[in-house]
Amino acid sequence: MASPKKALTLKHKIGYGLGDLAGCMTFGLMGTYFTRYCTNILQVNTVILATLLAIWNIWDAVNDPMMGALMDKMFAKKHNPQGKFRPWLLRATPMLVITFIALWTVPTLLEGTAMVAALFICKILYEGCYTMFNIPMGSLLSAMSDTDEERAALSSARGFGSIIGNILPSMIFPIILTTFGDNNSTSYSIGATVCALIGGVFCLGSWAAFKFVWNITPEIREKMAAFTAQKKNTK
Repeated sequence: MASPKKALTLKHKIGYGLGDLAGCMTFGLMGTYFTRYCTNILQVNTVILATLLAIWNIWDAVNDPMMGALMDKMFAKKHNPQGKFRPWLLRATPMLVITFIALWTVPTLLEGTAMVAALFICKILYEGCYTMFNIPMGSLLSAMSDTDEERAALSSARGFGSIIGNILPSMIFPIILTTFGDNNSTSYSIGATVCALIGGVFCLGSWAAFKFVWNITPEIREKMAAFTAQKKNTK
């Protein structure tokens, strides 16, 4: 029989809330300041920007199922003892931070076609990394809980984290813009960097809160044991 699942504790609920807080530290800025950044700082033509937004929306719809399929494939192949979702939180964190900073920095160093190309590529990479973090965070809800009460508690924690995650950048970013200049590319880069780094810390905090394996069935345990034994035999 499979080992009994550990009961949810306050640490687990806080950790789950931190995950959404972390994601919103960057995603919140995308909804409030990204268009302004593109038009006022980068001075992207409105027609070009509309075209880019359409392509980015298509990519956003495509990369979710792609990431879900990748996670399933990786877990089926390696049977990571940390579970299907938790390892992706750690993998995605540095890439999420780096691509977000690049999105608000690299295009400001270029002009013309090169700037538009850099903006396009950096946004694609950021969206992919955000999905890499957000999909496992959402999937952990069902993996961590068996009852409606547990799911409700985790959903509440995630909702609270989302609220805080949207409030913090909306407070931090205007202060930085006021300090370094509202129409200064450097102020946008600094603001994005600060929010990304804070979000990265919360990402790691969320990952650290889940040092256990959830919903491991006897069949999965058997496969994991066979995989581990095979690795030992090949050494």
